[in-house]
Amino acid sequence: MPAPFVHLRVHSAYSLAESTLRLKSIVALAGGDSQPAVAITDTNNMFGALEFCEKMREAGVQPIVGLECLIADARGRGDDDEPAAKRSRQEANPRFREDKEDDDDEDEEDDDKGKGRRDEDD
Repeated sequence: MPAPFVHLRVHSAYSLAESTLRLKSIVALAGGDSQPAVAITDTNNMFGALEFCEKMREAGVQPIVGLECLIADARGRGDDDEPAAKRSRQEANPRFREDKEDDDDEDEEDDDKGKGRRDEDD
């Protein structure tokens, strides 16, 4: 007899722009497949965690709660030195593209303008 399958990475409708699957649908699908457990791993929020746990327990399925989150430093940049907001837009819409070289040029221009202001004030 094969081991029961458990989904460990399910995004619900609480993961905005990533899923339209409502919690009641997740419960119905998991119960209908006789799955022993299901994990919900919404992106950047846990708004549905309590409701998910309550509904899964009622259906006799073990709820597992996780979280997928984008982490950035104080400047809003992650591991790849790209602003977290830009990264999430790119993930939500694969056609969205910004040229990173253009961003670097703009930062250099801003630095030059700031230096000019300081020199004029002195």
